[in-house]
Amino acid sequence: MRSHLIKGLLLLSCIFVLSESRAVTQKEKHYLLERISEWDKAPEAVKIVEGRVTTRHGTKKYRFVYKAEDCSSCEAVLNVKKSGKGHYTWECKRRDVYEWALRLKKLDELKHLVEKHLLKASTDQGQRYNLRRRPDKFSVGDLVLHKSFNLSSAEDRAAAKLFHKYKGPFSVMQVTSGGVCKLQDSAGKEVGMWHPSLLKPYFPPSPLRGVCAVEKI
Repeated sequence: MRSHLIKGLLLLSCIFVLSESRAVTQKEKHYLLERISEWDKAPEAVKIVEGRVTTRHGTKKYRFVYKAEDCSSCEAVLNVKKSGKGHYTWECKRRDVYEWALRLKKLDELKHLVEKHLLKASTDQGQRYNLRRRPDKFSVGDLVLHKSFNLSSAEDRAAAKLFHKYKGPFSVMQVTSGGVCKLQDSAGKEVGMWHPSLLKPYFPPSPLRGVCAVEKI
């Protein structure tokens, strides 16, 4: 029984001696960077992130991860014989952090594009609106008309669309700092405070309006 145990320990020790695994050294990292530059179609390596080397029967097997110039993470395997010859495999994957960084960058670009178009649309709409906009500033003593808010009534047989849209004229008694006007009628009775957007200037009718001149023959 003891002899079998000794043989097993000797066998394990031989396997351990023949197969050794350890982390790659700084010198080996420089060596791997040089070898990667010789690989066909492999992304250019920036640095070796981590890796281990296993030596077995005189052959070194490097398993490592390196960072490429495009910020992708590449897993590679390199087998090197005593003669220096060897074969390699590699596979590159983009890190999730890099993918999210790209997405955030695209979202930021899209945000600036939307803000640019919104600003342009707002400016264009403002210019078109201001073409027909009346000035909202009135002075004390001006004659104005205020908007009429009439409702249709079935009992009175009245339709709102047939009423005058404005009432007046009224005289401006006071103008606040915000442009709101206090109005009074011709009898001096106050008719409330009115926002300038609900007012329009009143122009007295011309004496000749509605009169047709007849030419004598």
